[in-house]
Amino acid sequence: MKIFITGATGFLGLHIANVAINEGHTVMCLRRRTSISLFDKIVEDKIEWLNNSVDSDWKQNLYVFAPEVLIHCAWDGVRGSSRDDANVQLKNVEFSKELFEAYPYKQIISLGSQAEYGLYDS
Repeated sequence: MKIFITGATGFLGLHIANVAINEGHTVMCLRRRTSISLFDKIVEDKIEWLNNSVDSDWKQNLYVFAPEVLIHCAWDGVRGSSRDDANVQLKNVEFSKELFEAYPYKQIISLGSQAEYGLYDS
């Protein structure tokens, strides 16, 4: 199965990508240019990476990859003052919508910090 994962340099995404690769799935991960990979080299070499801050054509590359599943674990501003910054959280929601609409996935799984914190009205 082809799986597209966001947030693979974070806690949940890292473990999900490791399991997916160990089970023989083909994995593409979206990351920021500044993200640091914590994968073992043997796993790192099996991941196809998209850098959303560099690859302006990441959506085209997503279509070429043709994932069946999106596992969305990315969420900015989960620590410190960004956690309560409505602008940061709104950008997360907008990016999530963009991801969900970017490709006709068979399944979308969204989990992680957006579920715990999310955007709220103060």
